[in-house]
Amino acid sequence: MASPENSPTPAEPARLSWPVFLLVCLLLFEMIVRGTSILYPWRDWVREFEMDRMPRGLPTRKELSECASRSQAWEEFGKSAASLGPYWNPLPNENTRTKLRSNLDWFPYGVAWTVSRLRWCESIAHISQEWAMFSPSVGEQTGLARARLRFEDGTEKVVNTHSEPDDFTSFLRRTMGKRLIPERFLFSDSGLRWWGCRGYCNLLEHRFPRNENGSRLRAIMIYEFMVEFVPPGADAVEHLRAQMHKMRHESLVKTVRPHFLYLLDGRRSIFIDRDAADEPAELTAILK
Repeated sequence: MASPENSPTPAEPARLSWPVFLLVCLLLFEMIVRGTSILYPWRDWVREFEMDRMPRGLPTRKELSECASRSQAWEEFGKSAASLGPYWNPLPNENTRTKLRSNLDWFPYGVAWTVSRLRWCESIAHISQEWAMFSPSVGEQTGLARARLRFEDGTEKVVNTHSEPDDFTSFLRRTMGKRLIPERFLFSDSGLRWWGCRGYCNLLEHRFPRNENGSRLRAIMIYEFMVEFVPPGADAVEHLRAQMHKMRHESLVKTVRPHFLYLLDGRRSIFIDRDAADEPAELTAILK
């Protein structure tokens, strides 16, 4: 029997290194702050204090093509990089400082600054958090939107968004954040649908100005439908294939009532009430 003096000393539990410890603290801070940010109107505070929600974006391909020289193109990238310094400066700029009329205004300003900067970091790292991640239950369905293009010769073309993969059972969505996020604003219950629907229709107008017969585009209709998630115990592949068959049936295109109508004549935009008994006269004329 070993004496107490000769008994092995229990190993101490492994300790996190300082870099790992700081990383864990940062992630916990980000999860708590962003998870509870839905409870207060931080987006309204950003607008109220005239804060920059995002830094200057990188130049687009069109902007780069318009540059006269390569040095001018590098200047555009330099402007985007230079905007990061003022963006991450916690001190308010002159316009924002005039909005801080009392000591109590510093609290919503600090919250709005912190949440908006965390939101930018999530966008860069592709780990954007939404309220659904912290809800007590899971969703049973999701909404998707499609565009129905009507040409002057009476032909139609249906355009699926990037949010609707060709195969529900096998798809990959990487580096498509700039395409997928705006499509969320096409639904009739989105607070940003006014800008989202108009911007998406403007994109389709330039992408499909004419059909294969040379007929000009006349109108764009956006409609939405729901896709049910796989219920517990069901065969996932068979359920998703059934949803694909149901959602891509030709009758759906003809029967689903659009919630947004974009007329190229005058660039007019009309939101259609889904509960209204009669459809707008403009929609009736288009569907004749």
